[in-house]
Amino acid sequence: MEAIRKHLPESWSLVLSAFAAAYGVGLLALLALPYMISAVITDLELNEAQAGYLLSAEFMCMMLASLLIAPLMGKVPRKTVAIAGACIAILGNILSANIVDLTLLTIVRCLVGVGCGLAFAAGNATVSSAKDPDNVAGYMNLFFVAMMTVVMLRLRRRWPKVVYLVFIMRWRLLRRLWLYLFF
Repeated sequence: MEAIRKHLPESWSLVLSAFAAAYGVGLLALLALPYMISAVITDLELNEAQAGYLLSAEFMCMMLASLLIAPLMGKVPRKTVAIAGACIAILGNILSANIVDLTLLTIVRCLVGVGCGLAFAAGNATVSSAKDPDNVAGYMNLFFVAMMTVVMLRLRRRWPKVVYLVFIMRWRLLRRLWLYLFF
């Protein structure tokens, strides 16, 4: 029994919070990138170059935010950074649902990228603050593989269609919600 306990993480809440911040907020858009491009092209009537530019700008801002906040993660509360990043990402996604101008949409998607980058950096800092970071990172990766396996087995052949429809419906539902609430 002691041998098993030796390989368990020091805190499951540490593993789950790092997983939620890094993968749940930080890298979620990256996992669905091919389907997001299709949804953006179809729903917003953009060409391939515009859609690629839009999503590349978002990921560039994610990378820059993560790199810029990383040296400060020991001085600022990680929980606050993760929550702020998630709130920025959520707010940016809500705002971008009603935008049809490519320039303004790119600016808002860059804000979403900043929020995702903050959450990603907070998740990584949480892992590095553990007594055994390799163990925590291993369990995070285990959860990630398990999540992707369940999704793949559950949706097998319908995966592209389902994700495509979810992203199209997300844009349309958020646009309707926005119009309902503010106009």
